[in-house]
Amino acid sequence: MRPWACLCVGTMLVASSCTHPGSTHLPVLSATADSVEMGMATLQGMSADSSEAIRTRVETKMNDLVWLMQDSLVDFSVEEAQIMGDWVRVKRFLKDGPERLNALDAEGKRCLDQLNNLQAAIRQGAEVDADGTAMDEAYFARQVQREIEAVNAWRATLADTKRMVEAGTLLEGTTRASMDSLILRKRAEWAQKIAATE
Repeated sequence: MRPWACLCVGTMLVASSCTHPGSTHLPVLSATADSVEMGMATLQGMSADSSEAIRTRVETKMNDLVWLMQDSLVDFSVEEAQIMGDWVRVKRFLKDGPERLNALDAEGKRCLDQLNNLQAAIRQGAEVDADGTAMDEAYFARQVQREIEAVNAWRATLADTKRMVEAGTLLEGTTRASMDSLILRKRAEWAQKIAATE
């Protein structure tokens, strides 16, 4: 937690109408908080539970195929291998999707809390943080830069996660019927060859 997030009881407040140290940073802090709010709205459109369900479905069907591939009685064509390749890609896209979405949600909330606490410290004219460090202009400049960098990193991870989850979800949806059909055909082929050898 940043030191200004929990100002000590003895923090001194400037009781004057003059501009407080850090006031010039309030517009950028507000704009940065707005960008996090927008990112959180985007995040709400991506369900971790939905991603987990897709990932589980893909893993289950891939396990079926791996089992069939281990039997020398079952052959796969180039076209069938391409379908399997698509689902390998889906699995890669969604490998850690649910975990990343949950982590992004927690980090986004943390970023907002830090931005709001920093703005409050500036507006209240706080002079000393919880660690006893003087909260002057240089202090606020450093902390504002730190928060902006944290938000930029969060937004970059969000954009990358959104791309991966959307790509995996789309590919799974467009190839699911082909995968189901492939598994059914290969199970039938396996059963027929087993019956022929008995």
